[in-house]
Formats: sequence, structure tokens, C-alpha cells
Amino acid sequence: MQFCFLEDSTRPVFTAEQHAASSHTRGGSAKLPKRAAAFCLGRGLPVLRERFESRIILDELPGFISHSPVLYVPENDQVCFLDGGRGAPQGASTVDTLHALGVEEVLIVGLCGAFGEDINVCDVVIPRKILSEEGASRHYFSQVDWVEPTPIWPFEDLEEYCYNQGFTVKPGDSYY
Repeated sequence: MQFCFLEDSTRPVFTAEQHAASSHTRGGSAKLPKRAAAFCLGRGLPVLRERFESRIILDELPGFISHSPVLYVPENDQVCFLDGGRGAPQGASTVDTLHALGVEEVLIVGLCGAFGEDINVCDVVIPRKILSEEGASRHYFSQVDWVEPTPIWPFEDLEEYCYNQGFTVKPGDSYY
């Protein structure tokens, strides 16, 4: 079944921008910083709140699925933090809404699994490229293949940071 129709110019019933500006939102609306960190795991925001003084930008991110509060840390108000949801449809909806509110770069913080003889529980693998087969990308692009993201921070810096925090870091190019 084909999900992406290149010739289709049909307008959506309503957009993330319209939804964010509508009276159906419960948390208000605001222009967000250009960068966001979306935790796609349950403990992301609670740990942020436990370890850092945080303040609320939005009580609730407007959206079709997720309704996370949007926070910032006063020492760096150029990045906002939120729960990005679980699964591809919720993640895609969250990213659409973030974009509608001014976010240009999103760091997705989540968990994944890998199998390998030299991988142990809690090892960190930072991939340089990923095969996008999560279930939502084919709605945006006709052909999805390997994705090579442009990182906000150099991969080496992220690997060094994780290593300095006590994690075992595996080279990302070895696992797909």
C-alpha cells in the first residue's frame, strides 16, 4: 500500500499551526526556543525537574496526541524540554507541533534495543545513521532509506560526555 502520493496537493483538514492557535488547546500557546529536547521515555521530565530548577513555558503542548508540559532551565532558556511521547505517530505529531511553535532543531532522547555479542545492558550506542522504519516516515517521504542526521553537537563530543559520565560507549557505525 502506498502512503505517500507525490501528486497529492490536498490541504490537510487542519494543521498543527491551526490546532496550536485554536480554542481546543488547554495549556496556552507560546513561541518556543529554536531548540528542543524531547524525552521519549517516561523518566525524562521527572529527572530534569529533580536535578535542575525548571520553569514552565507551556502548561501543555497543544497537539493531537501528546499533552506534555514544556519546560526550560533558567541558565539556558534557548532550549525547551518536553515529553515527546511513545511511538512514531505520537513523535511525529509532537515534532509537527514543535515546528509550528518555532522549534527548528529537536534532540530526541529515547531508548532502543540492540543485539550483539559485545553489547551489554546500559551500553550507549550513538549511531551515525539509522534506517527509518518506525512507521510514520513513509507518510512524509515516498522512499525512506538510511538517514544521516546533522547533529547539534559533534558525535565525538557526545560520546566523550557519555564516557566521562561512566557509560560504556560503543562505536555507532558497528550496529544497525
